[in-house]
Formats: sequence, structure tokens, C-alpha cells
Amino acid sequence: MSGFEVLGLACAIFQTINFAHETLNICIALYDKQKTPDDEVQEMANSMVVAAEKVTSICDKNSKRLNKEITQIASNCNNGALGEEITRIAKECTKIASLLKSEVEKITRLDASGNFLITIKAASMSLWKKSKLKRLNENLSSYREQMQALLITQIWTITKASNLTRDPGFHNCAGDIQDFISNLEKGYTKIEDLLKRQAASTQAHITEQFGIAKQDKCAPTNGICLRVTKYRTRKYSM
Repeated sequence: MSGFEVLGLACAIFQTINFAHETLNICIALYDKQKTPDDEVQEMANSMVVAAEKVTSICDKNSKRLNKEITQIASNCNNGALGEEITRIAKECTKIASLLKSEVEKITRLDASGNFLITIKAASMSLWKKSKLKRLNENLSSYREQMQALLITQIWTITKASNLTRDPGFHNCAGDIQDFISNLEKGYTKIEDLLKRQAASTQAHITEQFGIAKQDKCAPTNGICLRVTKYRTRKYSM
């Protein structure tokens, strides 16, 4: 058993959660401060969608290999429900990503029509929106904790014995997955550390997916995402 499929899925789920967190925080900041949206929220949403589509693609296209790996890991760690747990988290995260994509599209349309500030000045609408978004954020935090536990106590515990970076199939993996596995082998097992170290390759992968040049970087540090652009530095709580 290599473990590339299940670790690739874990990597994509973590990316989806991370980008969804950031998209949510930007949306909440917009409703809180009544500021007009800019390109940043759309760019972050695009990154989130790419990561979510990757989760779906891995689950759909590689289902046989993925299920085989999950079954072997589940057998070795005596958790018959492992596959169901990962599948549930993957579906819930992609669902949240879809909801956020719609929210960003709505904000963008309102901004284009000049109605954004008028809409969020309605107190009941603003409070309802913020409450809904904060609930989604709490759900994402819960899924991140669950995936962290599954990754460390079960998935990586079993797959690390395979010396994956020396496996011939390692170089067939996408660059972000190679970095994910390499950092795990170096002992970086906390999601915050993994995402921080992986930020550059993740951004490069997203840029390649969309075929656009990006001038900013994002790396979560100690629960805070610092987003540095050509014009400004922003800080969002996660």
C-alpha cells in the first residue's frame, strides 16, 4: 500500500478548509465593516473552488484505489468507520465551499449594481448573514480538528512506514501533494505547520489551475492568516 491517494485527499480537504476559512473571514469582515468588496474575495473564492473540486475529483476518479487504501489503513488501525468519516468530512467541506461560492457571487453582483452597502445596512440582514457565516466557520473548525485527528492517529501512523518519498510513484504526485508528504516525513504533523510550509506550492498550483499571475501570498500562522499583497497586508482570525 502506498497511501498516495488517501494522503492526496487529506491534503485537498485541508486546502479546502483553509481557503474556505479565509473566504468566510473576508465575507464576515465585509458585513462587519460595511466595506465594498475587492478582487481579493473573488480570488480567495476561486482558490477554494479549485481545492474543493480537487476533493471531488479524487473521490470520483480514483475511487477504487482510494477505497482500497482506506480499507487497508482502517484494518491496520482497527477503525472500520474510517472511510465513512473521511467521506463525510469531504462532502461537508465541498458543500460549504459551494455555499460560499454562491455567497461571493451574490456579494459581487450587489457590488456591481451599487446595492452592496445599501443591502448590508439593513441590520436584520447583516446580523442574519454574519450569524450564518460564523456557524459555517465553526463547522469548518470542527472538520479541521477531526481531519487532524484522523491524519495523525490513523492515516499517517500507517502510511509513514512506506517511506513514500522514496517510492517510485512519489514523483507522479502533484507538487502540492509531494510537499505535503515531504513535510509529514520531516515531522510537521500539525495542520497549521503543514499549511504554512505548503503555502507557496499551494499558491503555485492554484495559479496554474486558473492560468493567472497572482501577486499575493497567504500563510496561516498560529491561527492567524496574514495575507500580503502588493498594496496591503491584511489579518483575519481563523
